[in-house]
Amino acid sequence: ASNTDLKEAVEKGEFREDLYYRLNVINVRIPPLRERKDDIPLLAEHFMQQFCEENRTGSLTLEQGALRVLMEYDWPGNVRELENVIERAVVLAPPESSISEDLFPREILQSSSLSFNDLDLGPNGASLKELVLEYERHLITTALKKTEGNQKQAAEMLRVNPTTLNEKLKRLNIKVS
Repeated sequence: ASNTDLKEAVEKGEFREDLYYRLNVINVRIPPLRERKDDIPLLAEHFMQQFCEENRTGSLTLEQGALRVLMEYDWPGNVRELENVIERAVVLAPPESSISEDLFPREILQSSSLSFNDLDLGPNGASLKELVLEYERHLITTALKKTEGNQKQAAEMLRVNPTTLNEKLKRLNIKVS
């Protein structure tokens, strides 16, 4: 298998022509993962099951936000990169839980950002204030998940005073378990 155009390499004198014809009996082109995004949910599910069995973690589910991040990423490392990302998430996830986007490497999260097309703007859409509150709610709940509900640690993570976090929890009606 090769991701190099061997015919072009033969023409440039970078690959032996006789070897090219010996190997080129059946040519199968598999498009990169970024060109077949519909395969991502199936592949992610397959890899999750595989690594759950290997690590004896019990079953895990993939959160919708995490799937959205996977679908938005371009996968320069192709299926192997997706496999590695899922393996990492399975290893880091608590047993019998779900995989959220916070278990993914930073480079995958950075490539996935909210685009203007995702926002429900306009006369019937959300206002700036509503969008900011929703983002704030997301940040706080993510910090609480990461700290397993420890408000003091979540406040430190968010770099706010614990009293400020407590006020925001009340104002945004976020329940801490």
